Amino acid sequence: VDDPVAVIYCEKNVRVAEQTDDRVWEHTWNLESDGFELVQAVHAETPIDGLTDKMLKKSIYLPSNRGAWIMIDLGANRTLLLTIMDVELGGSFPAGLVRRFTQRQLKSGLDMFAGFAMRVAAEYDESPPIHDGHGDFITREAAAAAERQWLGETRLATQP
Repeated sequence: VDDPVAVIYCEKNVRVAEQTDDRVWEHTWNLESDGFELVQAVHAETPIDGLTDKMLKKSIYLPSNRGAWIMIDLGANRTLLLTIMDVELGGSFPAGLVRRFTQRQLKSGLDMFAGFAMRVAAEYDESPPIHDGHGDFITREAAAAAERQWLGETRLATQP
């Protein structure tokens, strides 16, 4: 397959970044409804590393997985990170179980955030590229400068 296949469609809300003078960034995602068929077609033509036919046959494609990360510059070297997620597993899983699982996954990701931020300069190799709130590519140098500023002036606080 020559064209890249997107199973999860990600988008930057450039308008909100522009309207807020780059103080608010929003990144959204939405699982494509035909994603499983796309993966099957790609895998049939060019096998995907680490994915066996057996794994693909036993997999379950989620009915829904969508959400957003929103970052708001509060000034005084503080940033508010917000997220919203809507995940549907299908079947008859109790809603409370799904909610607790999703919350644990989110908390785990946020807990790792500080560690990731402290390793940007050492590990960010621009592949895959990270984009800012306008969808522009963030260079390794810019990421390292942001890390130095973050480490010197910011503290990370997470709440459930």
